[in-house]
Amino acid sequence: MADEVACSVIGQCGVGGWGGPQPGDPDGTILLSASVVYGGIRLRWTLPAINPEAVAHVEIHRGVTTDFQQSMRLDTGSGGSYFDQVEVVTPTTFFYWVRVISIHGTIGALVGPASATAVPVAIQTIEHLSGLIDQGLLAQSLREPIERIALNYTELTSKIAERVAGDAALSAALALVQQGLQESVAFIHQEIVSRTNGQEAIITQLNTLAAVNGDSAAAIFEERSARVAADEAQAQQMLSLNAALSNVGAIVNVDRNASVSRDNALASQIATVQSTLGTEVASVRNTMETRIDQTNGRINAIWNVQVDVNGNIGGFGLMGTGRTIEAGFDVDKFWIGRAGKVRPFIIQDGVVYMDTVRIRDLTIGTQKLAPNSVTSTGVSVGGAYDLIYNTAVNLINASTDLGTSLPGGHVVVLQASIELTHDKFSSGESSTSLALSVIQLVRVANNAVLKTQYHSGTGARENIIINAADTAPTSGYNLYELRITNQSDYFFNTIHIHDSMLVVQGAKR
Repeated sequence: MADEVACSVIGQCGVGGWGGPQPGDPDGTILLSASVVYGGIRLRWTLPAINPEAVAHVEIHRGVTTDFQQSMRLDTGSGGSYFDQVEVVTPTTFFYWVRVISIHGTIGALVGPASATAVPVAIQTIEHLSGLIDQGLLAQSLREPIERIALNYTELTSKIAERVAGDAALSAALALVQQGLQESVAFIHQEIVSRTNGQEAIITQLNTLAAVNGDSAAAIFEERSARVAADEAQAQQMLSLNAALSNVGAIVNVDRNASVSRDNALASQIATVQSTLGTEVASVRNTMETRIDQTNGRINAIWNVQVDVNGNIGGFGLMGTGRTIEAGFDVDKFWIGRAGKVRPFIIQDGVVYMDTVRIRDLTIGTQKLAPNSVTSTGVSVGGAYDLIYNTAVNLINASTDLGTSLPGGHVVVLQASIELTHDKFSSGESSTSLALSVIQLVRVANNAVLKTQYHSGTGARENIIINAADTAPTSGYNLYELRITNQSDYFFNTIHIHDSMLVVQGAKR
C-alpha cells in the first residue's frame, strides 16, 4: 500500500529556529509519496513551487506509527526520491516524514506521514513459512514413524493361539503342529460377545481364519464391535491379513472407527501395509480422518499417505480447517508430467527445475544468470509534466537481482525508449528560447548515472532511444530509473510523455 500527502501552509514550511524564513527560501508546497518495491520502500517528493533552487537537502524521518515523536531521523536526500532498504519477516507498515532544509539553513515544516507496507524478501518469507509449516498438524503427521506391526512366524502362531484359546479342540490341534506332531492345521473360528447394563450395550464379533504348518502361518483376523452408552455411540472394525515364514512377515491392516458424543464426532480409516525381513521394514500408511471437537473449538479433515522405509519417512497430505486448506509433500523428489516426455516441473534435493514457464507477477531473491537470459521490463504510459528549471522526474523503474556474484562478475545492459513531445515555447518566453531536456539512466542505490543524453525539443512528437551498460552492479538487488530533467533556457518546460519503456538485462561477463 502507499499514500500521498502534501504540505501547503505557505510561510510556515520554511520557518527556521530564528522565527521566520529568509528572503529567497522555498515555500512548503510539497507532495510526498511512499510505495513498496522489492527489498524496501521508495519515497518520492516534489520540490517546492517557490524558490526550489534554494533547497539544500531534504531531511527524512521514519517510524512505525503515525506519531512523529516516536520516529527516527533516517537520512538526508537530494533530488526527488530516496530508496529505504528494509528487511522484515512479516509485512510491516512504515511511516515517513520529510522536511526541506534551505541553503540558508532554514528548517521547513514536516510533510507527512506517507506510508507503505514493506514485505519480506524471498529468503525471509521461505524461512518464516517453513517454520510455520513444520509446526502445523499436517507436516507433523507426515513425519510420524509407522510402528512395526507385521509378525514373524513365532509371533503370528502365538496370536492365533490367543484367538482360539477358548476352543479346546482347535488349541490342541494347533499345539500338535507347533510340537511337530502334526504337519498342518486350518480352521475358521468365530466368537460373539454381548453385554448390556442399563443404557450401556456392547456387542463384539471376533473372526479368525488361519492355516499353520511347521514353517509358515497365514491368518485373517477381524474384529467388529458396536457400543452405546449415555450420550455416546461407537462402531469399530479392524481387519488384518497376515503371512509369516520364519523371520519374514507381511501384513495388511485396516482400522475403521466412527464415534460420537454430544460435543464431538470422529470418523477415521487407517490402512497400513508392511513387509519385514529380519530388521528391515518397509511400510505404507493411508490415513483419512474427520473430527469436530466443540469442547476445544477444533474442526478439521485430514488425508495423508506416508511411506517409511527403515526410518526414512515421507509422504503427502491434504488438511482442511474452517479457515484454510493445506496440501503438502514431504519428499526428496517431486515431478509432474507424462511418461516419455520432458517433465515440465521437477523438484529434487530442494531445487526446482521448470521447462517452459509463464509468470504474471514474479519476485526473485537471488539469480544466477546465463548470458542474455533474464530481462526485466518496466512500462509506463503517458503523462504531462510541467518541469521548472533543473527539476527531474523519474519516469519508470526496472530491476534485476544478480544474487551472489559469479566469478568474473556481471554486467547489466539497459535500454530505454521514450516517445515524447516538448512544448518548444512557454508563455512569456522569447521565441529564441531552447527547450532542452537531459535524459539519464541511473542506478538508484548510489545515484550512479550510467548514461546521459541531451535532447532539444522541436515541438513535434519524437521517439528517443538511450542505451547504457552497468559494468559494476552490486551483488543482489539492483534498481534502475529512467529520469528526465528540464535544462531549458527558460524556467518552465512542459513535456508530454506518450509512452516509455525501460528494459534491464543482467548477464554474466
